[in-house]
Amino acid sequence: MLVTVALAGGFGSLAYANSRSSTWAVSYGAVGDSWNWNGSYDNADVFSRSPVDALTYTSPSMGGVNVIAQYVESSTDGSSTPATKSAVLGVKYAAGPLSIGGRVVNSRNDAFTSATTKTSFDFGANYDLGIAKLGLGFDSKRRGKADTDKSAVVVGVAVPMGPVSLGLNYMKRDTASIIDLGLNYSLSKRSSVYVDFGQHKSNAGDSANQYNIVLVHNF
Repeated sequence: MLVTVALAGGFGSLAYANSRSSTWAVSYGAVGDSWNWNGSYDNADVFSRSPVDALTYTSPSMGGVNVIAQYVESSTDGSSTPATKSAVLGVKYAAGPLSIGGRVVNSRNDAFTSATTKTSFDFGANYDLGIAKLGLGFDSKRRGKADTDKSAVVVGVAVPMGPVSLGLNYMKRDTASIIDLGLNYSLSKRSSVYVDFGQHKSNAGDSANQYNIVLVHNF
């Protein structure tokens, strides 16, 4: 069960969340609509998701700019003791059709060796042209991996066409990749139908596909 508790005011906001790890490369770059996300995103050769407890401070907006400071504890599923503790510092900017975000993450773990990456950075941007929304993201070598790890890129596009919107997300690290294709048809102001296809390929050359048809109604 995921839990979020937040307090907001003139000072900004302070939030505690029990969630899954992510990357701003995906948060900003993957703009193509997809309900396959939890399945196709969890490709350990491109991006991996682990349980995290995060305490986050977000500053008030200053001309569209927010500063983010975060403390994160993460572990594998079922572990009672957090294996990795991370400090995060990031900056977000949003104005009109443009959104940009970047952060630096430093992690500590007793199992890390001198050949292990301990500091990473990820950033992304998206821009809404009206006729289409474009996204781009970059994720550096991952913390906890050997320093021979490769960086990753994310590209996304969403195209509205009346009641229908089409989306494509493509993510790649080394020879592994993730593809998300999605179609969203709006039945009314509160109801939609999603039809989606997801595929991921590992560095070993294996691939897996996923398909979804989802009916959504907002009450």
